[in-house]
Amino acid sequence: MKNRMHFTVVFSFIVVMFIILNSVVPGMAAPVIIHQGSAAPEDEGWIKSTGTGEHKMEGGSETTLSGVHEYWRVEDNSKIGGSLPRYLYSLSPEELAGDWIFEISLRMTGSFDTYQFMGVYDGLNEWAFVIRPDRIYIANEEWSFMTPVNFSDYHTLRIEFSQNGEGTENDTADFYIDGMIMADGLLRSGQRQSNGMRTFFGSAGSSLTGSANYEYVSFDNGSPTHPVPIPGSFSIMVIGAIAVWGIRKIRL
Repeated sequence: MKNRMHFTVVFSFIVVMFIILNSVVPGMAAPVIIHQGSAAPEDEGWIKSTGTGEHKMEGGSETTLSGVHEYWRVEDNSKIGGSLPRYLYSLSPEELAGDWIFEISLRMTGSFDTYQFMGVYDGLNEWAFVIRPDRIYIANEEWSFMTPVNFSDYHTLRIEFSQNGEGTENDTADFYIDGMIMADGLLRSGQRQSNGMRTFFGSAGSSLTGSANYEYVSFDNGSPTHPVPIPGSFSIMVIGAIAVWGIRKIRL
């Protein structure tokens, strides 16, 4: 009877500790802004900017070699000046005050005279990709980084921004394609200037036509450079130690 009561106390303590540990150990920060699948970006808080001319923005689904993909298509069918169908989401100075990550998954579906443009304006500079159906650029002053790609399937693009010390002159950004580094440690001095604060995706040129399917877009102001402990693993280790101690006490 005594052992049974002791077991009940130990088991209750383990359950309580599991709840506490999973509530206090930090996990990865949830994306501040996100677009997901075939949902209309306007319903997720994005602002639709279309300008003039013909365009189409709609959700759908398609199957590629990598599987089934839900997407939101941005299609520009006009070469009229000012035709720039794209989506914008305003950012606050607080959301841009530290490190952040921008990530996007897409497939180009238009002709070879199209450009798509996506990234972040942080109030000082533009950190962005410019994409054609067969290549990806970093939109810096010289367009000095270019990677050929095959858009028969989806690709994931990522920008990891790091604020390094006081001021802004040592801030850097790393650019990735499908987890592979495209360029690292890019400084502000080589980036185009911008006084806006927003994240964006969509058409890049009013005199060009074409389209792209966007699977997801996210902006996360969690740190891109410092791993965050996973609550489940930490909790299991602690609870395991408590369980061993409890079992030994019962046997004694």
